[in-house]
Amino acid sequence: MNETNQHAVSVTGVFFVAIDRDGIIRDVNEALSARLGEARSNLIGTRWTDNCVSDIEQRTTLSYLEKLFSSPKPQALEYEGSIVTADGVVSVVDWYCAHVQHEQKGSGVVALIGADVTGRRRMTRTLMHNPNPVLCLSEDGDVVLANTVGQALLNKVAEANAECIASWKSLVHQAVSAVDSFSSKVHCEDQVYYFTGLRTQNGVDLYGMDVSDHSALKSRLEAIAQSLPGAIWEYRLYPDGSDGIEYLSPGCAELWEIDADALRGNPALLWECILPEDLPAMQRSVLDSAKTLERWQHEYRITTPSGAQKWLRGTANPKKSANGTISWLSIVTDITEIKAAQQAAEKALHDIIRVLSAAVEARDPYTAGHEHRVAGIARVIGTKLGLDIRRLEGLELAALVHDVGKIQIPAEILSKPSKLSEVEMALVRMHPEAGANLLEGIDFEWPIASIIRQHHERFDGSGYPDGLKGDETLLEARIIGVADTLEAMASHRPYRPGLGLDTAASEIRRGAGTCYDPEVAAACLSLIASGEIIL
Repeated sequence: MNETNQHAVSVTGVFFVAIDRDGIIRDVNEALSARLGEARSNLIGTRWTDNCVSDIEQRTTLSYLEKLFSSPKPQALEYEGSIVTADGVVSVVDWYCAHVQHEQKGSGVVALIGADVTGRRRMTRTLMHNPNPVLCLSEDGDVVLANTVGQALLNKVAEANAECIASWKSLVHQAVSAVDSFSSKVHCEDQVYYFTGLRTQNGVDLYGMDVSDHSALKSRLEAIAQSLPGAIWEYRLYPDGSDGIEYLSPGCAELWEIDADALRGNPALLWECILPEDLPAMQRSVLDSAKTLERWQHEYRITTPSGAQKWLRGTANPKKSANGTISWLSIVTDITEIKAAQQAAEKALHDIIRVLSAAVEARDPYTAGHEHRVAGIARVIGTKLGLDIRRLEGLELAALVHDVGKIQIPAEILSKPSKLSEVEMALVRMHPEAGANLLEGIDFEWPIASIIRQHHERFDGSGYPDGLKGDETLLEARIIGVADTLEAMASHRPYRPGLGLDTAASEIRRGAGTCYDPEVAAACLSLIASGEIIL
């Protein structure tokens, strides 16, 4: 637990707390102790529900913790609760269960990572007083929240004709299918509602307006623009290559910290804010959208005049006029906090991976370093095969814990200096499935559990546990299968000395197309020949 804590407590701005089965705080990070207004040393050893949770939420919190501890395998559960400082200040926190470490029977420690969502909740309460319909949909399209005007519209739709109901269903379908933002109309008897939607982590937020009176359309759309988080602006690219800005919502000045009139007169100011390393990709995204007339969406970083660096996400559908001018009515939102939370959560997950890898190697000292060496080999093979940077990262993480299922195998079998019996070998062959089961509840960006399950499958279907053939297995699993064999044969084992890189390479060459993916095997052999793989 100590290694996990050392990594987790270093995550700035994200809360971390480790709680044991009795509700006692085993560790907290500086961010949480600072928010609670209490030193870490004073918090550790105290009861979480007694000191940090309001009286009315204690029962709910205890129920959540009991669910985590009682589960036979890790649970990727989220929970929203409040923390209370010594001064009585309440903050709303979205908690995520990083992992549960079960110790001896009846005990254990749960590690929670949390993000302060108080500001988001306040914004939601503000929107609920909007004089226009505001609704929140789940990922499945169910209405989970609506202000008074929105509820009135729902009641009207429920009692309206089939055409109105179909119009509403069309809106919901567009909402749940949208990647980022969208706009649409709902026709309900003699009224027309214009809706703009924004994707959230839990579904879609809908912001509507009655536009039945076309004479008031412009002012009402302006009201929507002012209600939306972020900014709306219309960017134009003219046939001669010049550009211009037709419209800017009030949110633009806050987002870029530049006066709207200055932006309107000089679009170059927006381009100059973009970080130099992000500028080429941004330019390509706009030109590609102009060329194909397909939806533009892009994430990029800017630096404002005050020196603040922000992550922005923009999205728009291009339109081409008769004279060749292309315009985008773009919605741009500030996703800096989302990016920071993603990076912090990702770092925490990476730390868990490394702790698990260390735990496996601690039980089998004869193969210490095996998983790290396999991860290094797998990464260079993946690079040779042209995998992008994010996919390479997932490949390396999966390789670091590809043998995590061996935690369930007795240590005397793992380090046995002689040939294993059939029963012992059958037990060892359970480790891919055991490892996949251990990690399948954790929400990784990559299919880590599936890669672990498949890393002993073979190209001709002779592997285990499922006897998959060819590309029925993930490419990452096929890469780790080659890297694992190469490292294991070349290195020393309790039952034999290391066979060396040449012998290991001969095995890869012999098994190409049968045991091993021929393309992966060829890449591996090429890297050995060039000296990029050395063991």
